[in-house]
Amino acid sequence: MSDKLNFPKHTGIREASLLVMKEKCGRYTLIREPLYLDRCVVCSEADWDDYFEVQEISSKDTFIFKAEDGVRTKQWYTQLQYHAQGMGAWRKRRNALANIMINGMLTRT
Repeated sequence: MSDKLNFPKHTGIREASLLVMKEKCGRYTLIREPLYLDRCVVCSEADWDDYFEVQEISSKDTFIFKAEDGVRTKQWYTQLQYHAQGMGAWRKRRNALANIMINGMLTRT
């Protein structure tokens, strides 16, 4: 969706959330609890030019967002995806168990 690459950098931001609000008669109200980006996946399909998806992992709620135009949609998508990828311990790679098959075969012989 974007031609520009965003590499992680130290920004000092440790927690980020997305507040989903609506306006009614000049007053703003929260639609739901904040979406904490350390518990969200932000994605977009190749054929989705106009919108992107935010999925909360803990509740499996999915939200589809679209801005006023394609340029703003890309800006929102890029920023939310950047912050969602930089937060959260679930993205840390666990120790791989690649040697299970090898160790299992060694004990059989």
